Amino acid sequence: MKTSLLQQYLDERHKPLVSCPAQAAVLDKLCCDVPLFCGKALADTATHASQKVQILAGLVRSPITRQAISRSLGTLSDVELLQVLDGLHQHRLNGRRVRELGLCALLGRQRIAELAAAHRLRLVRVLKHLLGERTWASVCRFLELPSPIGERFLHRAVLRFAANPELVREVLCFLAGLGLDPPREPARKPWLVLPWFQQPAQARFEFKPAHPAIKQRLAARRSLEEGEGMAREVLFGLRGTYHTRIPKQHVRRLSAPEPRRGRTDGPLTTALKEALTATGRSASLREMVAATSGTPRPLPLVDVPAAVVLDLSASAVSSGERLHHPAALGLALVGLLEERLNQVTVFQVGGSAPVDGRRIPRPVGPTDLATAVLEAARNAPQVILIVSDGYENCRQGDVAQVVEGLRRLGLAKAVYQVVPVFTPAENLCKRRLGENIPLLRVDHEAAAGELAARLLLAGETDDLRPTTLAAVQELLYGGVP
Repeated sequence: MKTSLLQQYLDERHKPLVSCPAQAAVLDKLCCDVPLFCGKALADTATHASQKVQILAGLVRSPITRQAISRSLGTLSDVELLQVLDGLHQHRLNGRRVRELGLCALLGRQRIAELAAAHRLRLVRVLKHLLGERTWASVCRFLELPSPIGERFLHRAVLRFAANPELVREVLCFLAGLGLDPPREPARKPWLVLPWFQQPAQARFEFKPAHPAIKQRLAARRSLEEGEGMAREVLFGLRGTYHTRIPKQHVRRLSAPEPRRGRTDGPLTTALKEALTATGRSASLREMVAATSGTPRPLPLVDVPAAVVLDLSASAVSSGERLHHPAALGLALVGLLEERLNQVTVFQVGGSAPVDGRRIPRPVGPTDLATAVLEAARNAPQVILIVSDGYENCRQGDVAQVVEGLRRLGLAKAVYQVVPVFTPAENLCKRRLGENIPLLRVDHEAAAGELAARLLLAGETDDLRPTTLAAVQELLYGGVP
C-alpha cells in the first residue's frame, strides 16, 4: 500500500464526496487493500457521511466479515445509518450479503420504532431495495392476512434478523400501511373465484400499535394536535400531506423545541480556558494534561523529528464566545502531541511566559511567525506544524517565502498550518499563511491523534509498512470499537 493514498484520505475525509470526486477512487482502493482500516473509518465520527456510503459500498465487495461491518454500522446515528444504507441503492448493490448486512443493521437497532415514526418513507425505500419489490409486497400481504405459511415466510425474510421480533413486527405493520387507511375490498364479480389472500375482511389482521412513537405518528395523521412534541420536520411533512390548511406558525408551536447546539470542548481545552480566564496562578501545561487525561490507552509514540511553532500572540485571545479559544485549543494540541511524539520541539511566538514553565502563558505580543519558523528549521525537523490563528501582523507574507526557501533547500519535508477554529464552517481564506502551505482546520483537541498520524506518515517511505499502518489506525481510531 502507498503512503500517499492514506495521506489523500486524511486530507479529504472531512468533506462531502461531491466536493472531492477523486476521493471515491481513493476509498475504493483503501477498501480493497486495507478493509479493516476502512471498517474503523466507517464508524469514525470525523469521516463525512457521504464518504461512509462509498466506504460501505467498497466493504461489501471486500473479504471483511459481515459481523465486522455490522459492528461499525451499529455505532452510527439513526439519520446517518439511513443515509448510508440508502446509498446501497445509489450504487446498485444487492444480493444476499448486502441484504443480510442491511437487515441486521436496521432491524437489530434498538430505536427502530422511533426511526420508523420519523422517517417512514425513507425506511420503506431502504427495505424495498434490500428485500426487493416482490418480497416486500409479500411481507405486506402476509402481515395483513396472517397464516401459517405467512408466518414461516416472515420469519425467513425479516424477523430472523430482528433483535426484538415483536417490536419489529409492529414496525413492519406500520411501514406496510396497516392502520393508516381502512382496507379496501376488491370488487366482487359473481363469476370470479377469489384467491385465498383476497377472502372477506374478517380474516384480515387488525393493527393496534403499542409503541408510543408509532401511536403518536398515526394519531397525528388524523389530528395534527395529537403530534405535539414531535420533531418539526415530521410535523411539517404531515402538514404538507394531510393538514395543508394549518398555518406554519401553529406547526412550529406544536413541534418539540430544537435545542441549541452549543460548543463542546474537550476536558483539557476547558481546563485551559478556565486557567486563562482566572486571575490566580495556574498549573503547568504538563500537569494539566496529566490531570485531564485520566487513564488513557497506551498510544503508539511517533518517532519522527518534528517542530511545533505555537502562536500565543495577542490575536489568540479573540473575543466574545470565542474568548481564549484559539490559545486554549492550541495549547491543548501541543500538550497532547508531546504525549504522542518522541522528538518534538516547541517554538513559542508571544506569550507572557514559556510554555514549558510552571504556569500557563497568556497570549500577548506580536505575531512574528517567520522568525520562529526559521529557528525551527535549524533543528532539521522532518515536519513543521505552525499552530496559529492565521493573523500574521508582523511582516505579513514572510512565512510563505520562508517555507518556499526551506523546500528548495530540502530542510523540511512537510510544513502544515494548523488553525484552531471555533466552528468547522469558519472562512479561512484570509487567514492562510500561504498557498504553498497546506491548511488543517482543527475544532477539537481530539484531532491531536490525526496530527500525530500525519507526522508519522510524513516520515514514512512511499511503501507503507504494516507496523506504521497499525500505528496510524491506533492514533486515528483508538477509541472506535
